[in-house]
Amino acid sequence: MKINPKQLKRFIDIYGVEPASADSIFALIKQAINNRAPFSLVRAGDIVTLVLTEQHDLIRPIVFDFLGIPNPPPPQLTAELKCAISETDVLGPTIFTGRTKIAERLKDYLDNHQIKPSILTWPFICDRLYKAGYIQQLIDDYQVIFVGRSAPIAAEHYNVRAYTLGSWFELDEVEKQLSKDCDLVLVGAGIPGRILCSRLKRQGKVALDIGHIMDALAYPDVWEKSDKVYRRRAFKNALLENRQPVPMVKPTNNYRYENEQALVVYTGTVKSGIKTAFQLMHKAKISKKLKKITKMNIVPGTLNLELNSPLIIKNGLEWSYGFLCPASLNGKPVFVNKRPFFRPNFVTVLSDIYLREELKLENNSRVSLEIQSIYVD
Repeated sequence: MKINPKQLKRFIDIYGVEPASADSIFALIKQAINNRAPFSLVRAGDIVTLVLTEQHDLIRPIVFDFLGIPNPPPPQLTAELKCAISETDVLGPTIFTGRTKIAERLKDYLDNHQIKPSILTWPFICDRLYKAGYIQQLIDDYQVIFVGRSAPIAAEHYNVRAYTLGSWFELDEVEKQLSKDCDLVLVGAGIPGRILCSRLKRQGKVALDIGHIMDALAYPDVWEKSDKVYRRRAFKNALLENRQPVPMVKPTNNYRYENEQALVVYTGTVKSGIKTAFQLMHKAKISKKLKKITKMNIVPGTLNLELNSPLIIKNGLEWSYGFLCPASLNGKPVFVNKRPFFRPNFVTVLSDIYLREELKLENNSRVSLEIQSIYVD
């Protein structure tokens, strides 16, 4: 897999070392299995960092069920997660910075708790192992057990044993079932899965936290047909909506208005009275990216409108900063940008993609904008 120079520089700037490659990680895994040596690989992404640093208020409530942990996480869970991070042989730390500085928070946490993993690698190292064919090779060459929500489905493709793990409360029982001998345990079970990897290492086993790669093993067509940036979301959405996963691809809509210029509404805090003020896109970096996507000039500023002003949906576009929802407010073209992590005191605008799926709307259906929700007229 090609290395992104910016991501490599960011990794080195934050953690002070180069990330280990997929080739070297694969060699370490094989060495551990062949020598019957205990070994674990654990990833520490954004949510793991927030749980470790006990910043639970920054996690959306709906995400806790998906992660398989209580809200708030009990002290025992946090303590075991810390052990999983501190005892792992290979740690894949996040490199996401953004306005929340998640990667910097994780680095501070590691330093403050004197946690120094032997090897640091990419946060999505398992994607690289999967794409390089190393996961397949491990399954072919060794006695493997799958663990996770998608594990039983994945196991059907590879004729291996599997155990379902979807919650912190199931962890002890699954660990007991894994007392049987095997060469390798592949775990895709959120935060409980990371803790399980740590427990299995203490038993002398080799355990890898592969995350959504378990979904890729279970639904290879969905994984391959989804655009790279949407792969994980395709499975998250399916789980949250209790349905089978389907491929997610970037819409190919051509966003053009007659004057080829539009306001970008950046949802903001609610003002007093009957009007709501929306802070418009102002960051130059984001505006530049939006212009590239929409082929339109971005006009920063503030838009005041009645709470029930009609919002005419055009099409929807999901991107790294949330949802872009091309729309018309009082005849003026706007792009409503819905960020994914708003707190309750912010206005939330659902994307057209969501509206179509949940409410069966057609193009140009009329909806009204209200606090924390959208209603159909």
